[in-house]
This record gives sequence, structure tokens and C-alpha cells, in this order.
Amino acid sequence: MPRLGKRSKKRLEGVDSRLIDLLERVCKYFDITVIEGKRSQERQDLLVEQGKSKTKFGKHVDGKAVDVAIWDGSGKIDWNARDDFHMLGGFILGVANQMGLRVRWC
Repeated sequence: MPRLGKRSKKRLEGVDSRLIDLLERVCKYFDITVIEGKRSQERQDLLVEQGKSKTKFGKHVDGKAVDVAIWDGSGKIDWNARDDFHMLGGFILGVANQMGLRVRWC
């Protein structure tokens, strides 16, 4: 049965358990990896400074946000596969809705 890998699970430490449950359901249909889960405020500040985030007090700091991506068939992430990311986002929103969760895909 598909499941989140060790690295993804490690990156989910400190993340809201409802988000973890959501991702565990999603990974049964998409081969996903967690890029980043909970962040320190210092890391969030650095990402804002670098222009990689626009939110000074982001949800990552509270463990209420995660960054995920889809593995392609060769075990890499195709960052240009916009349609795949859109499909993943819609799927996540649908599963979250079924679970009674309100999430946002950005």
C-alpha cells in the first residue's frame, strides 16, 4: 500500500495531525513527497527576505501548512508539470472536503 516515506514523515514532525491524516490519504493515489512542514520563525523570516514567501507570519510556523510535490516516474520532481500540480491541488481539496477540513491550495 502506498505511504509517505521516512523523509516525508520526518518533515511532518510538528504539523497538525489533521494535515498528516489528509496527506496519508492523498498518498494512496499520488506518489507525493513533503518538501517542508513546520518552520521556525527564523526560517520563515529568511524565506520572506529571499522573496520565496510573502507571509511574515505564515501557517508553516504554526504547523498548519505543508509544501508537497509529486514524484515523476523516475523518482524526481518535475517543477514544470503545472497540470500535475493543479490536479494534485484539486484532489487534495476534494479529500479535505470529504474529511470536513478547510484547506487552501497555493
